[in-house]
Amino acid sequence: MTRKEPRRKRLKLQGFTAVFFGFSCLLYFCSALFLRAYNNSLSAQISDYQEKISTLAAANDSLSVSVSTLTSRDRVESIVQDTDLSYNQDQVIKISESDE
Repeated sequence: MTRKEPRRKRLKLQGFTAVFFGFSCLLYFCSALFLRAYNNSLSAQISDYQEKISTLAAANDSLSVSVSTLTSRDRVESIVQDTDLSYNQDQVIKISESDE
């Protein structure tokens, strides 16, 4: 009686290529969907931040106008005259912003 050798299964190149191609296509579509969703999310965040920036810029402009109104020389002189105080130029100190 002769002994039969077991057949070895060979990995066929064509089958491997088809499986690899299918896996690559699936991976491509999944990554494309993920990246599109992530891009939409980032666009929404950008528009939110731009809206906040414009709101804060308007508030900043409003505050700048208020500060310039409060620090105007005419306003200080009118307060001095209304309260019957004396206005001594030597005692007035103006503090300006400095770049450090």
